[in-house]
Amino acid sequence: MTNFDAAAAAATANTDCATKVATLDPNNTVAVIGAGLSTPEFPLWSELATEVCKACSYRNGPATPHPKTFQSARDHNPKKYAAFLTKRFSAPILQVRLSLMFLLRLRFRAYITTNFDYSIVSAAECVRNEPVGVYVYPEHPDPPDLDAQNIVFIHGRCAELFDKNPDNLVLHYEGYKRAYVDPPGPLVRFFRGVFTSYNCLFVGTSLTDPPLQYLLEHLTGQSRPADKTRVLLLPSNSFGANTRDQFENTQLVERAEAADWKSKQSIEVLRYAPLTTNHGGLELVFQDVCGVRRSFYPSKRLATLTVPESAFDL
Repeated sequence: MTNFDAAAAAATANTDCATKVATLDPNNTVAVIGAGLSTPEFPLWSELATEVCKACSYRNGPATPHPKTFQSARDHNPKKYAAFLTKRFSAPILQVRLSLMFLLRLRFRAYITTNFDYSIVSAAECVRNEPVGVYVYPEHPDPPDLDAQNIVFIHGRCAELFDKNPDNLVLHYEGYKRAYVDPPGPLVRFFRGVFTSYNCLFVGTSLTDPPLQYLLEHLTGQSRPADKTRVLLLPSNSFGANTRDQFENTQLVERAEAADWKSKQSIEVLRYAPLTTNHGGLELVFQDVCGVRRSFYPSKRLATLTVPESAFDL
């Protein structure tokens, strides 16, 4: 086996991803953002389940990311459940991810997130001069009214909801039932409208959330018109290969997975090279799209400042 340098292949993969994303009409595309764009500042679901169970002193079962785990922890100690989540997700964000800021610069029609933290709003505030429109579950616009690059927290947000009603957060099982199962199933109606009306770019998510998996599988035939596109950005594992054979074998597996996504859920999977981190690869992809779209407009925080000649007059 010979050593394999994947640098050129990584650059090509990221360029291909950027080229595809750049073809999405920003006025007719909704970005769906998952927990992968908030990590490591905020936990992924498995880590969060462990933290919640520990905070609530719940030890009667495995800490899986299933909503029933969060339900059990909440039932065991509702006060500690609410207090922990408030503290965990309301912490100040010291450094906003460049991947998020580049994504928000692309000004898609709307940004929908299942996250609970403030990262996306912080990114929008960094790159926009105008106010950021925010909707938080259970209040959200009808899908046809999504516009002006609004941000929709589809499962709630800790910062304000715990001041009103901690049960509004769609995390434990009762919350999921109200949102997806019990009539009128407000989020089922919402996602049906989004999938029907717009292109969708899924990023920072593995789409393992059971309700989204179910909706994508069962609404494929009736909710995706021929002129609408669904794209899922995922990191490729192949670029960690040490040999050409390892690289090619991993690519074969990922191409088979992509074909499965396409046939079952009408989703086109794009694999980017994660480079040093998943965020590193995404930063390059979205930065390239910004370059194609000429989205590097001035902003109040990121504007490039010049130094006047008078500064050198000591």
